Amino acid sequence: IELLKHQTSNLSDGYNVSILIPWIINIFQNLKTTKNKYSYYIHIQQFALLIYILGGRNCYEFLRLNLSGSLPHILNVESLIRNQEMRVTESEFQLIKEHLKSNKCNYVFIAEDATSSICRIDYDATSNSFIGFSSRLIDGVPQPNFFQTENFEQLELWFNEIDKAKFINLYMLKSLVLSDPPFILAAYGSNNKAKAIEIEKKWF
Repeated sequence: IELLKHQTSNLSDGYNVSILIPWIINIFQNLKTTKNKYSYYIHIQQFALLIYILGGRNCYEFLRLNLSGSLPHILNVESLIRNQEMRVTESEFQLIKEHLKSNKCNYVFIAEDATSSICRIDYDATSNSFIGFSSRLIDGVPQPNFFQTENFEQLELWFNEIDKAKFINLYMLKSLVLSDPPFILAAYGSNNKAKAIEIEKKWF
């Protein structure tokens, strides 16, 4: 382990170090202690977050349970996501002023696309609303937190009369700065039906 640490410190000055070496070091350090005292370097936490996002919950749990001491508990990863303050609320457009200011760029491309999704209604405790219905458009813009109710009859009415979202509409923003990653402007469920006037109002 000390040899790996020495090699990592020598390479880290001016070179990109593979995540593998710090990961192995972290695993061996955790195996020396009890499970309730496991700790993880910040870049290992970020690596774990990447695995969770790209691989999904089942993939993450499979790796964590079969590689003891390698990855934080899934509850810790979900807590890390919540603490990032980057939560996307359905139909809510993200403010891009600070995003553009940090990249010193005032010109961007914005694109809209849709992908099919599985029809399912979920309750989002954070926004106290139901997710999965086709979002209502007002002047072409989806309304965030529209499906909020504590009335069972109202919920039953939505299930009977409102279309389930068969598509996810996604708005992506990309600045002219090459190093700047794409930015999610908004996302919402849709039945892929809209009037011409709604499309016109949305963009103008």
